[in-house]
Amino acid sequence: MDATKVTVALTTGGTVSAPIVDSDVPKPGVSGLADLDRDGRNEVWLETARGASTSFVQAYRYDGTALRELTFDGGHIRFGIGGSATHGDGFACTDDGRLVVTTAESDDGTTFLIRTRTYRVSGSTLERLVETTATATSMEDPRVRAAYQVDCGSVGESD
Repeated sequence: MDATKVTVALTTGGTVSAPIVDSDVPKPGVSGLADLDRDGRNEVWLETARGASTSFVQAYRYDGTALRELTFDGGHIRFGIGGSATHGDGFACTDDGRLVVTTAESDDGTTFLIRTRTYRVSGSTLERLVETTATATSMEDPRVRAAYQVDCGSVGESD
């Protein structure tokens, strides 16, 4: 893979490629694989940005004919992995083909605003199904812990 495109070898033979349009790292790398939409084909998750305590990934989906970046609302969408004492970014792929993205933010490291967004895949786009907010008073709250974890195939497991 070079810095301008991702190329995937298909198990049925051949390859497909897609441009990497929105990357802040010199060489985007594969963060992992997960079949988000449960169609029998893994989405390829690329690390396209990195901060001091968080990395960011974008998903690419093969639809049987082409490899395309999953987009949201007409543009690029990145998902955070990691965080610090005052913010956390995580997500999970569900058994019913949904992506649940959780963020937690705190001014003081004890009281957190938790935002949860649930998406589904429709073609090469993500559709937001629901968004909720809540508060928690401890990092030990399971909703806050979810914002610091990734549970989506092998995404986030590679360096």
